[in-house]
Amino acid sequence: MRSCRRVPDRTDGTVNFAVNSLAPLPVMSDYRIIGGEMSSVGSVGVAQAGTLDARRKRRIKHTRTSMRAGRRPTYRWWRHAAALAAISATTIAVSVSQLIRVTPLEWICFGGFLLLANFGEYWLHRIPFHNPIIPDFTYYGHTREHHAFFGYERMAIDDLNDLRFVMFDLGVELLTIAGAIPLAALFYFGASHNLGWLFMLAVICYYSIYEVTHALSHLPAGNPIGEMKAVKAMSYHHRVHHDARLMRHYNFNFAVPIFDWMFGTKYRGPAPSRAETIPSAAAHQTSSAGHRAASREAGLGRMS
Repeated sequence: MRSCRRVPDRTDGTVNFAVNSLAPLPVMSDYRIIGGEMSSVGSVGVAQAGTLDARRKRRIKHTRTSMRAGRRPTYRWWRHAAALAAISATTIAVSVSQLIRVTPLEWICFGGFLLLANFGEYWLHRIPFHNPIIPDFTYYGHTREHHAFFGYERMAIDDLNDLRFVMFDLGVELLTIAGAIPLAALFYFGASHNLGWLFMLAVICYYSIYEVTHALSHLPAGNPIGEMKAVKAMSYHHRVHHDARLMRHYNFNFAVPIFDWMFGTKYRGPAPSRAETIPSAAAHQTSSAGHRAASREAGLGRMS
């Protein structure tokens, strides 16, 4: 069974881990996320486990506090959710209103469009969202912000306004719709009127399902909805992805991990120990500063 190896990072001297096995790392090692990557900062003996646990809790608390400082004081989760829902509902209503006597074959194509959307989620999550070579809003919003706020050992929100770090910004939904229009036009003019609108319907429906299920996966323990069997299974699949050792290698699909199964990226190893991944407060201060700058603009990009 292969193991995890250290590889030199860029010129800043940090060390990243390239995960090339399913074998768990030593559970008493102290790891920090630096710039969205994980580095080792030394081993901790069993006798120091209590100290490590206290340090971990302080670090996570500081991380979340510093990131919340970058959130607009007027932010309210329900306004954010309502705006996203309004855009989705409008797009769905317009798409459905344009359908004319949909044939069984066209409904089959609609299922194919949903599958295509599932692949799009997989590809975006695996490549740009976790690729520092592409220094765009997707990598920043996802790896350096969302993964900083939610680590493997602490996936739940503390209050509903923490959904700011879960739900997409409005610009992302609008960009998703805009990006779907060329393909919808291709189906509209190249195949049939209905197929063009069914493609738009599939994209926005998949997006909406993703937003809802992603939010459910970050509910606090004991929440009645979060305790549902299907939600718990989905949440664990996503939680594993938030392990810093595994996030660039496993569990890129979310609600329905079709392409994780197909491409062998569904994690089937032992459950990671919560002592293996510890977010760094310094890294999150960097993320917080960037978040404050980004929030002054149109705000694009946050994903799980």
